Amino acid sequence: MKKLLAVLILGISSHAWAIGEIIAVKTTGTLYCPGFKPSHFTPANSEPIFLQVDSDTSVSAYVGTLKATSNFELNLQYDIIGVNTASFNMGYYADASNHVEVIGKAKGDISGLVKTITGTFIRVGLTDGCYAVGKLTGKRIN
Repeated sequence: MKKLLAVLILGISSHAWAIGEIIAVKTTGTLYCPGFKPSHFTPANSEPIFLQVDSDTSVSAYVGTLKATSNFELNLQYDIIGVNTASFNMGYYADASNHVEVIGKAKGDISGLVKTITGTFIRVGLTDGCYAVGKLTGKRIN
């Protein structure tokens, strides 16, 4: 039993993200645009986001649809926090008026690939000159 447990623990990859994985993300939160009342958004009224893992430290973000060129590239940091679970931080900083930060948790399957992600984000600009804060969920689609 101890040998089997050791094989299971050591056999799990220390990589929470596999290169090429694509994660479809849905967001819920509040949008704050200068001169307007705050508005709420849900997956039903916001553009979908797709994340493609480029490396252990980089994720490409696509707003709306997957296409030849990403909208921006996020820096990725993660730590394994349990069997098939990792905490992560993703961020992109163009300038003080255009940046995003995401912090959350990724759950993997037995093969070590990401199965789902959940997290919290704050966004300034990038697509519309507004501020947004909210929650996100995502599932691997490939």
